[in-house]
Amino acid sequence: MRFKLVLAALAAAVADPALAEPELHIVGIYEGSEETDGRIHGPEARVTVDRPGAEVTLVLADYGPVRWLVSATDGTEIARVILAGHRPERSEVMLDGARFDGVELRPDIDYSYRDEGRPFREMIEVLPAATGFERPFSFHGSYRAAEVFVIDAADPSLGVFDPDYLDAFVDADALTPALAEALSTPREQLVRFTGEGFEVREDDGTWKAFPVTLDVPDISWPVAGVADTSRGVLLGVTLGGDGYIYRLDLGSGEWSVLRGMDGVDAQGMFYDEAGDRLIVLTGASGGGRVDVLVLDPETGREIHRVSIDGEDFAGRNDLYDIGNGRPPSVMPLAIDREALLVTTGTAWPLEGDASRAYVLDIGSGEVALVGWSN
Repeated sequence: MRFKLVLAALAAAVADPALAEPELHIVGIYEGSEETDGRIHGPEARVTVDRPGAEVTLVLADYGPVRWLVSATDGTEIARVILAGHRPERSEVMLDGARFDGVELRPDIDYSYRDEGRPFREMIEVLPAATGFERPFSFHGSYRAAEVFVIDAADPSLGVFDPDYLDAFVDADALTPALAEALSTPREQLVRFTGEGFEVREDDGTWKAFPVTLDVPDISWPVAGVADTSRGVLLGVTLGGDGYIYRLDLGSGEWSVLRGMDGVDAQGMFYDEAGDRLIVLTGASGGGRVDVLVLDPETGREIHRVSIDGEDFAGRNDLYDIGNGRPPSVMPLAIDREALLVTTGTAWPLEGDASRAYVLDIGSGEVALVGWSN
């Protein structure tokens, strides 16, 4: 008898909207499917919400236009439906076969079909103000809505939904005192490398130009310039074509090429005065991998190389639209023995911009996130 009473109480709780638990769920796609079981139709996306006892807010985000076909199981209440993404007014929502006229249009909420990348992070950041929920309870997504999205579970504790999720990845112990000081001190640019040659900042703040000569290939896509203070030379690296490391002897005024880059794109360059070595960061074209090249600054000979998988850079994927762009370059800022401090910005700290700072062990290739901002 008691067992039957418990079942009855549970059934009443499910049926009573006043006792329903509010939940936020997201479905994100780029485009709808245009064929189902051999039937050709307009772009559709099918969603089944199976959350008995829950009061569900749905965010349906697309590039569109899409007809969203939503069905709810018994005991599941769909309280709000928000259409988001690119021109959401072009899409429509059908709930259990009938047009849902209470749709809220929110073009300010981006669409994402991945639970990573810049569009996803931007979506997560605006959702609290747009929906009243601190974070979603689930996310489903795919490029094309070929399968039915089934929402039948909720986990609001998932770290990826937390705007501050990167705090768990920060390893402050990786920052040596010297690197911590470099990270907290605004960096002044002393050497500029352009398509016209080098420029060096004088003590009075003006820039002295050193135009390139016809003794070297024309400078195409300059990336970074540094000063080799031990030898009194300037070094600049380019990408595009083969790419080169250019060398200017300030004493003689002679231009030369230290070495070619073999068609590999440079991301940044740094001269380590204490170790008397030139460090060049390169990246696989279109990919996230980073190679650290340690070179002899006198001859350009490669002394050491280490390859680092792009996935080792926690939070880097947040900074670009995966599939539609390239990962941001990581640029060297300072070095302390084998610990190389790199950032995803041209300066640090950055004001009002998203950025990441890492320490790379150039011997082992280990990476530690040491700072971030959104």
